[in-house]
Formats: sequence, C-alpha cells, structure tokens
Amino acid sequence: MEFARFPYEDKMREQTERYVEAVLSAHPEWRKEPPVQMAPVPEPEPEPQVVVVSYPDSVDDLLEIVERDFLPAPRQLGKMIIKAVAQKHLVTVKEMLSDRRDKHLAMARQEACYELRARTELSTPQIGRLLNRDHSTVLHGCRRHEARLMDRVYEKTRNNVYPMPGQGGRPR
Repeated sequence: MEFARFPYEDKMREQTERYVEAVLSAHPEWRKEPPVQMAPVPEPEPEPQVVVVSYPDSVDDLLEIVERDFLPAPRQLGKMIIKAVAQKHLVTVKEMLSDRRDKHLAMARQEACYELRARTELSTPQIGRLLNRDHSTVLHGCRRHEARLMDRVYEKTRNNVYPMPGQGGRPR
C-alpha cells in the first residue's frame, strides 16, 4: 500500500542529502565507516630499576638502616601498641582513650603506658598525648604495671620455694 506523497517531500529530501554531502565533504572524519580492527598494542614492559646495594660498615649502621627503612615511625608504633594492648584486654581503643576509670580500663591503660615507654623512644608527654593523659599519669601507670609484674614474679618464686599446703612439695 502506497501513501500519497506531498509535492515538497522529494525537494526536501534532495536538499537534506545535498546538505549532508556538503558537510561530510568538509569533515571526512565524520563519515560512518566500519571501524578498523587494530591489533592490540602490547604494553611496554617496565624498565628494570637499578638498585644500588651497599653493605653497612658496622652493626650500628645495620640497626640504623633497619630502624629507618623497616620499622614504623614511633607515633605509628605507639598506635599499634595501644591497639594490641586493647585487644589483649578485650576493650576498644576508644574505651582506652576515654575518661572512664573502670578498673579493667585503668589496668589496660597502665599496661599501654608501660609498653609504650619500654618499646618506643617516646617521652612521657608524647605518650600522654597518645593516650589523652598527663605525663605524670603515664609515669604512675608505668610504676603500677611494673609493680604488678614484680608481684607476679614474687608469687611464682614464692610458690616454687614454699608451696602452699596441699600443692605438693617436700614432705614434712
């Protein structure tokens, strides 16, 4: 079935085709042609990096290199220690840094103070800033934890030398 055409329809089609042809002749890159399939270009392999190896002259130089290149910065190490102590005591870091004074939190904080002082080169004011405490609180925490450690050692040696009744040992 054919539809009736309007007289200007053919004229408009011719004008549109001429216009499109003129534009495409001015811009040949706009012509629709099937895309050319190009072989993928392999990425160049990275050039090998030159590594200069120098051996340390002494053990002190070796320790300095290890500390500089492989150990985290003291502040980062401090945060790692705080996180480890918090996990050991089954509390969160947020609880350790809070103002709460519950016994289990205070003991965790005191152990963190002791470990930070023993394992890092941080000063007591720096440790205090990490734990949101004063430097004197850090000193008190270190002393308290140290005393607890000494009590444990004393208890172990006392029980080995003088066993409690019913725990075995030398017959009387």
